[in-house]
Amino acid sequence: MILRRFTQHIKEQNWFAVGLDMMVVILGIFFGLQVSNWQGSLNEQRTAEEYLHRLDDDLQADLNNIIQREIFWQQVSDYGVTALKYLEGDDEKFDEHWPFLLAIFQASQISPFEVTDITYREIQQAGHLSLLKSQKLRQNLAEYYSFNDGIAALTLLKVNPPYRNYVRGKFPISVTDYIWTNCFQNSDFAKQKLIECTAPIPDESIYKILVNIKSDQKVVELLRSWHVTMQAALDLLPEEKEMVTSLLKMLSDELNE
Repeated sequence: MILRRFTQHIKEQNWFAVGLDMMVVILGIFFGLQVSNWQGSLNEQRTAEEYLHRLDDDLQADLNNIIQREIFWQQVSDYGVTALKYLEGDDEKFDEHWPFLLAIFQASQISPFEVTDITYREIQQAGHLSLLKSQKLRQNLAEYYSFNDGIAALTLLKVNPPYRNYVRGKFPISVTDYIWTNCFQNSDFAKQKLIECTAPIPDESIYKILVNIKSDQKVVELLRSWHVTMQAALDLLPEEKEMVTSLLKMLSDELNE
């Protein structure tokens, strides 16, 4: 309709009307672009808010997992101390040997810490990091996720020690099955718990297993190495927790802007 009217005005050489028609067209294009830009900005804002909420969920999950690891890894470390007390001690007769055999097994438990990075990887792959307004937030997120892909995390937070498989090969399968059934709880992978339990076999039989384990010097050497690694991992967790807590604060600040 506008084009037909525009053509008619040219034929009539009504240049004032032609000018008005052109003005209408230009203003229509201008306002159309403004609306399009506004809608695009609104969509980006909504996408950014969704990313921020999802990152918050991921980091809250990481924080909960770190807290669970602190509890679990401390249990494993304590069992390691008890196990080494027996393995490195003399052959004096203890009143009960089951606590030491259980400690030797439980000291081999692991619960690797893996960050929840699905959202961050998605943001990276989509090229949407710029949607996060805070440069400091973007920088700290990059440092956090790169740190957890680094050598420190691989050698401390995600390690599967040689001690684990080696010492478990020295346990009768009946004792191993008993420990898993009665001395271990696992509501999910992040919430493992080691619990005290009574002996499944007579103390004389337990002592024979201990004698066999203690006669192998490699068990002691591997446990010492694993215990040192576990202590280093426990020392690293507060730093990990601090990083997550700081990021959660920054996410909250950006969401509330």
